[in-house]
Amino acid sequence: MKKRILMMLLALSLSFVSCSLGVAYPDGRVVIKEVGERDGATGRTLVVQYALSNAGAVAMNGSTVSFSAATAARTYWFTDARSVRVLPGGTVYLSAEVDYLDGLETVDPASVAVAHMFFE
Repeated sequence: MKKRILMMLLALSLSFVSCSLGVAYPDGRVVIKEVGERDGATGRTLVVQYALSNAGAVAMNGSTVSFSAATAARTYWFTDARSVRVLPGGTVYLSAEVDYLDGLETVDPASVAVAHMFFE
């Protein structure tokens, strides 16, 4: 029992030390720049062009950005995961795509949104 309490105290003290050291993490921002559709050999595709910016103090080495988009028939959820290096203050422009289930669907551009984002 004493060993368990000692381990808990050690873990707690280490968490306080790590917080006080000011560990920096990437601080990303995502802005949708353009929404479009493309007809191809395999059907119709929604294309979302977006800007990924690093507002943090350390380099960003990867990002995962999830989107939602609605047509009259359904809502699509799709994710774009990238291993791209973005320096502090930098911006890159990327595209994410999802194929429609029905080639006659059309997106409502106002419905396209960033649902979730994660940076490392």
